[in-house]
Amino acid sequence: MEQRLPGKKLAQALKEMKQISRIEFVCVNKKWKMLTSTVPNLEEKVQELVVLFAKSMADSQTIQNWIFLKIEINDQTENILLASNNGAGDASYVIGQMACCQIRNLYLAAQEPTNEINFLRQLLNGEFSEQQIQEKRHQIRMKNGTYMIFVIQFADEQNEIILEMLKNMFVVYGVDYLIDVDDKKMVLIKNVRGIDVENDQFARRIIDNLQMEAMCNAWVGYTDAAEDFVLFHEKYRQASMALKVGMVFSDDERVFYYRRLGSFYVLLNLMGNVLCFMPLGFVLPVLSYKNRSIFKVTFMCMLCSVTVELIQLISKLGSCDVDDVILNTSGGILGYICFAICMFIFRHKTEKKNKKKNRRK
Repeated sequence: MEQRLPGKKLAQALKEMKQISRIEFVCVNKKWKMLTSTVPNLEEKVQELVVLFAKSMADSQTIQNWIFLKIEINDQTENILLASNNGAGDASYVIGQMACCQIRNLYLAAQEPTNEINFLRQLLNGEFSEQQIQEKRHQIRMKNGTYMIFVIQFADEQNEIILEMLKNMFVVYGVDYLIDVDDKKMVLIKNVRGIDVENDQFARRIIDNLQMEAMCNAWVGYTDAAEDFVLFHEKYRQASMALKVGMVFSDDERVFYYRRLGSFYVLLNLMGNVLCFMPLGFVLPVLSYKNRSIFKVTFMCMLCSVTVELIQLISKLGSCDVDDVILNTSGGILGYICFAICMFIFRHKTEKKNKKKNRRK
């Protein structure tokens, strides 16, 4: 699997190496995909040589005016560095090796938080059992804290400028985490243990800074702090629900606290997911005699709900949530129950009419 190197930092590192050594550098992957270069245009012959060098057993090679060096990451050759040989001989080779070490260290530095981000992303989605959470946490050496989970929804697609701005302003390296959920949503996990943070004001600071610095509109949902990683999924679900319900029922407000919404709005949101599938559960057995089994109706309602959620996930329209599938399916079952009650009343009345007719005869 191809490893990703941090693009901007990689380009800056090679630029600085060139300024110090006056040697040109080109970094590519094994398939000649350019990662970064200090040379405006590279000859096609050199491009062909990169492919040949990648297939060879040599770790380094001098061809024409270039020194070719393989960059190993986790014991696998992932990228190739080209350093121009300006007649300096061994000096150019040594500088090229130093550049390889610099690139390797950049990758390893970027990989460590990536492991934590992947763990937290899976944690928020509820993909681990309690035992797995503790095992994974110890593996990547993450300590428990008092974490606030802020779910940030953007009006338009986010970009690297927004990501870097939020990191610089609100993320303490190794303590806080910023996770991109999709093109329009991020999650800020803020460790508030030992610091005085007023959550509502902090959420409003996020909104204000995004409007002033990045000129983008956003909404923030949050809930109570999580004292343990086991609680992350539930707190994320609550913050997401606060955001989802708040955006539907409030036009002016930008910050939504789960406890402030009140049970009425939460119940209204839940009932909406149930009620929207009740007609489907009612209509399916009406349209076809074969669909008059509760198991078939339940399966078809669940299939329709999963399809809708997958479309939302792929198209980035709305939010994909397992809870919605459960609520939608429950709505379909209630619709079927209404159909069954109607059928019972209809049959009962029909039987009464038939009995009256038989008596008259």
